Amino acid sequence: MTAGVPPAEAAVMRAPSLRRRFACMLYEAVLLFGVVMVAGLAYGIATNQRHALQGSTGLQVFLFAVLGVYFAGLWSWNGQTLAMKTWHIRVQTADARPPGRLRASARYIASWLWFVPALASAHAAGIRSVGFMLCMVAAGMATYALLARLPEIAPEKRRAIALKFVQASGLENAQALVDESLAVLNDPAFAAAFGPGSQAEAGLLADLPEFGNGARIHGRVDRLVVTDDQVLILDFKTNRPAPRSESEVPQIYLSQMALYRAGAARIFPNKRILCGLVFTDGPRLLQLSDVVLDAQIAGISARLDQQGARS
Repeated sequence: MTAGVPPAEAAVMRAPSLRRRFACMLYEAVLLFGVVMVAGLAYGIATNQRHALQGSTGLQVFLFAVLGVYFAGLWSWNGQTLAMKTWHIRVQTADARPPGRLRASARYIASWLWFVPALASAHAAGIRSVGFMLCMVAAGMATYALLARLPEIAPEKRRAIALKFVQASGLENAQALVDESLAVLNDPAFAAAFGPGSQAEAGLLADLPEFGNGARIHGRVDRLVVTDDQVLILDFKTNRPAPRSESEVPQIYLSQMALYRAGAARIFPNKRILCGLVFTDGPRLLQLSDVVLDAQIAGISARLDQQGARS
């Protein structure tokens, strides 16, 4: 923790700008093209692969492992890949050290799961077309980016900038996506979340001793608002159709928000913590009750007790 910085302010860390991260991703993709080409060539020679379909599953597994060594290895070494070093982005723990190999490996595996909610929603809706599913994933990413960055732009300029951004992404339903995002920002129910003083993609880091020695929450809050007497935590979701009540919200989302609330309570001990999910389909805001979140914490504690993971 940085000296001279109040604990609450130091624990809520700011993420790199979306523009810088996209630039880093683009540069990373260029570098990985070479890595994948060399790895693919080595696999083809080692297995005597005669055409692209021969041993394709094995090749995919091999490339997954190679990329894992690349990312997890560099993250655990100095917290940066080559592209991240160029754009001054670093992965580090609370004590400013690179993550260990196990944590870096878990981060790599988790990075492949970002598209699961969109694909699950498509599957639940009976959609089996791979192309359509990929479009849903891309639309979800665009909507997330708009909700994260449009509040920083003057209201009268938002529509034009948002249209330009979505159209540049190659999505056909640009107007609909922009309308959906602006409906969230213009809805009075969300005024506090996107108003002055609110933070986008705020890091949340806190010890949770109630779950055992060394237990810690390290998450990223889509929208954070801290006032004199309360803290508002919101997470964006693109599920379609959006849940109509807490009982329809996936358990993984409830557990996520319960842990966010527990971490925020440690950072802001004298403030009331409010948690909610913003579903872009509607748009709809679901405030999560203390009763539901308390039940999630109790369930997590019970599972840890069964596994003997507290000690």
